[in-house]
Amino acid sequence: MTTQSDLLTQIYQNTRMGVTGIENVQEYAGTGAFADALMKQKKEYESIADQAVQMMHKSGQTPKDISMMSRLTSDLTASFQAARDPSVSHMAEMMIQGSTMGITRLTKHLNDYGAHDPAKSLADKLLHTEQSNIDQMRKFL
Repeated sequence: MTTQSDLLTQIYQNTRMGVTGIENVQEYAGTGAFADALMKQKKEYESIADQAVQMMHKSGQTPKDISMMSRLTSDLTASFQAARDPSVSHMAEMMIQGSTMGITRLTKHLNDYGAHDPAKSLADKLLHTEQSNIDQMRKFL
């Protein structure tokens, strides 16, 4: 059974991976609509991460960041992929793949979470945000 702590940790880590993924492609994004969409998504992830941290602190928890190995792997893979093909279409595809992985991970935790509380509401908000991000990125394919 997923606990509130587990769910908030998953929300926090999911948003941190989203921010990391965006930061890895931003230098290749240039300016314009794609770069603007990335900045908007990054702010949304940061806002949700902040809300998760606030909820954790209220219950005496400390946020557990993504592992160094996961971050390093993500950084290297994203940087290599973006450098190999810096087209907006390819970067949008990378962002869609990342959001899809986030939806999958979070949904697994939500399916095992029985409560209807602020943590679940925040997880639902993140799922909606991830889907919205995918929809935004589709127009750049």
